[in-house]
Amino acid sequence: FRTFHPVIIAILFVKAVGFGALAGMLALIFASMGFLSKLLAEAVEEMSMKQVEAVRATGSPFLSVIVMGVMPQVMPRFIGFCAYQLDSNLRNSALVGLVGGGGVGATLFTAFQRFDYDFVFTIVLAIIAAGVLLIVAGVHVKSMSDNRAVIGGPLSLLLASSTELGPSRDDSAQLTVTLPDSARPQTLIEWA
Repeated sequence: FRTFHPVIIAILFVKAVGFGALAGMLALIFASMGFLSKLLAEAVEEMSMKQVEAVRATGSPFLSVIVMGVMPQVMPRFIGFCAYQLDSNLRNSALVGLVGGGGVGATLFTAFQRFDYDFVFTIVLAIIAAGVLLIVAGVHVKSMSDNRAVIGGPLSLLLASSTELGPSRDDSAQLTVTLPDSARPQTLIEWA
């Protein structure tokens, strides 16, 4: 469904489930799933494997590798993709409603048929205002995710830094970490 425009998918769902918001919602969900899954797969392919290898070196189970090694690298891009798709779905919902998918597009279509252009203008302004609010919220979320890690908190910052696992002076193992703002390495974990 990724290659089809949401209006085409909406026509298929209107035929399958009838007129109304359910058809429009299913059309936007299917169109979004294809788009987001493709972009998420590309983000996972482009991520750095150093962080994943550092988590694996600690002997972490698979789920911990995903949460601490993959998610901190992929989540900021995924949040950006979701914000873009939400904005796109807001605009596409008007088009999907015009073909029978319900929602604001159906209201817009009805107002056009009644020649109620004041109401049409109000609906268009509401769509534009909602789009601007989504953009402002997306910029705010992006600035928050740039200031700190989205998932993993301090541990994901730790794993993003240079990590070294090796023997210490007394033949016990230790985890030595050089944080990005620190000039000298610090031993965080020691075990015998």
